[in-house]
This record gives sequence, structure tokens and C-alpha cells, in this order.
Amino acid sequence: MVSHPLNMSCGQTDLHPNCLGALARQVGTPIYYPPYWELELETIGLLRRLMHTQNDVLLITGSATYGEEAAILSLVEPGQKVVTVNSGVYGQVLTDLVNITGGEPIEISVEEGKAVTPDQVRDVLLREPDVVMVAAVHCDTSVGTINPIPEIGAMLAEFPDVLFMVDAVSALGATQLRVDEWRIDVCCTSPQKCVNGPQGVAIVSVSDRAWHTIEGRHTPINSLCLDLTVWRAYHDGVREAYESGRWTDISYATQKAIHGPSPSYVLVAALKAALEAILDEGEEKVFARHELAARAVREAIRAIGLKVKADEAVAAPICTCIEFPQEVDWTALASTMLEEHGIALAAGFRIGNMGLVADPRCILPTISALELTMRNLGHDVPEGVGLDAARRVFAGAGVE
Repeated sequence: MVSHPLNMSCGQTDLHPNCLGALARQVGTPIYYPPYWELELETIGLLRRLMHTQNDVLLITGSATYGEEAAILSLVEPGQKVVTVNSGVYGQVLTDLVNITGGEPIEISVEEGKAVTPDQVRDVLLREPDVVMVAAVHCDTSVGTINPIPEIGAMLAEFPDVLFMVDAVSALGATQLRVDEWRIDVCCTSPQKCVNGPQGVAIVSVSDRAWHTIEGRHTPINSLCLDLTVWRAYHDGVREAYESGRWTDISYATQKAIHGPSPSYVLVAALKAALEAILDEGEEKVFARHELAARAVREAIRAIGLKVKADEAVAAPICTCIEFPQEVDWTALASTMLEEHGIALAAGFRIGNMGLVADPRCILPTISALELTMRNLGHDVPEGVGLDAARRVFAGAGVE
């Protein structure tokens, strides 16, 4: 096996070199000292810039799903109805989380490869006037599609009592994300996809409307580590301590238990470094790089004679899901790509182009290796057709 594979999966992605540098530095002081407070506040400031929000941004220790569960557990009381958009695996996760936390999901099932429409959501809300929230995934990597989050947010202005929750786990750092402009009340994301940051920090932005809903609950939030109010109290404590200069153990700032959950100094430092790299390159340049790379992959796949699962109009800029016209052994294909070419794909015939690898230096070798692997496995793939198609896309944009 190749010792240093090229990670063309859909996450966890490789870490940005700046992120690796931050992980290699010694902590020096614990989290209840001013250096950490400053680090946390600066990181939240960078996230607000990239997410285009003035809302509270919470850094919760745990994977992305921790943040989503915390959001639903904190916002939805037992028996309350939530419209969930199931446009793939991660849309199904939203439905599952509503069930697990005691809510009643009303699921909109979207045909594979397509996106939900605002009218579909509106129709459900008109039929179900007691819905408290709509939850949808921005970019669902399981099928390679992107949902019209801005349009859904605009439509929800017709339903002022309905909150809007968005899973932007894969979208952050790859495409526009304008939380305030799109009327997103709760946006859940994390660093380990297109940000090229470390797994283990769940990022949750919370609007004033969402806080008002939480504060007006009739039942308690039966959690410590997944209670958004606990994390808000912690982050408020950090801010107050930094502004006042008081040295105190912020991790005790909860009324629910003698000791609350704590953040990771190391992971927050690494997240900050990864965010700085994106903003230094420039948001628009990063987004254009992802769009171009994804289009090159899609054109290459079609040239090879395969089908892209997502409709072109809703194809995500971060990954491509492939449909084969005949039976293909995924295990044989993936293991050969890794062992002979050093390229790791995502499960289920998917090619990711997340973060650093949204670049012709990564895309072109991947397409070339895919062609060769398919031929070696007995499939009729003309030599170089996919590679040439991808090169034309990059050349047309003036990228080599």
C-alpha cells in the first residue's frame, strides 16, 4: 500500500498544513487562562465572518452530529412537529435525531439526485400549522446534491413562528453560507470537511429567535453536554472573563451540575488556523476552486461513459456520486485505487473534492487512476477520455 495516500474521500479530510502546525504547538496554559480565552473569541470571530452571521456561535466538544443533536434536543420539546428534508443519508440523520429526542418528524422524501423545492416545504407547512421547525441539509455528500437553502429561508418568512435549522457540515468552506441573510436560526457545522480542520468540534450558530424558543420551553432539556444553554453560559463566561481580566475556571459555569463540559484547547487552536487559511486565500477564490474541481470531475465521469447521480442543476461543489451501468465491485475498485495508486475514494462510488484537494493536481491523477483501474478490472474505458475532459474544464477557466 502507498504510504501517503491522496485523500479524495468525503471526510474526514486531510488537515491544512497550518492546522498541523497549530496541533504541534504545546498548550502552555490551561483553558481557564487568558491565552485560551483570546483564542476562543478570535476563532468565533473568524467563524462569524465565514458564516456571515452576528448570531451566537458555540464551539461544542464532539463531532458534527453532537451539535445537531444538541440543537434539536434544545429546541424541540417532546411531541412537537419538525419538517425534515430527507435528500440523502444526512437528511435521514435529521429525521432520526428528531425521533430520538422525542419530537415528531414530518419527512419530505426527495428523489435521489434531486433537491427539495421551497414549494414542497411550503405545502407541508400549510397542511401542518403546528410545525415548530424545518430542518434541511445544505450539501448532502451521500448523493452529491445541494439544497436551495437561501430560497427556503426566504419562503419561511411566510411562517414567522417556524424556525429554520440547517446542516452545513460539508458546505462550510466550499460554498456561500449566509446565515443571517438566509434567515437560518440554527446552523450546525464542523471543521473536518472542506475546512480541512480537526474532527471533534461541533459548531452551532444560534439566532435570537432560537434562544427565545429555548427560554420559553415548558419542559427541561434533559442533558448536560448537549444543552445549548450550558455551552452559551460557558462561552459567555469566557467573554466576561477576558473583558474583565479575572482568572477563573470557566468550566464550572453551569447551574445544572458541579462541573460542565469543557472545550479542547488544541482543537480550537487547529480550527482557528484552518479558518485563517481559507480567509487568507479569499472566500470567493475558495468557492470558485471547489465549483471548478467538481465540474471537472463530473465532466470526466460522463466522458468515461458513467452517470453522475445528481442532476446538474443541483450538483454539489464538493463531491460527485457515480452510477455505473453495470455491476462493479466497489471493494475491488476502492482497494485497487488505494493500494496501487495511493488514492482513497469515498464509500459508495464517490469522489470528494473537499478543501485542499479541489485542485487539478489532485483531480487529474484521480481521474487517470480511475480510468486505469476500471480497465484493469475488465471494464471498457477508452484511455484518456476522462482525463482529457477534466483538463478541458480546467483549461477553459485558465487553470493548469
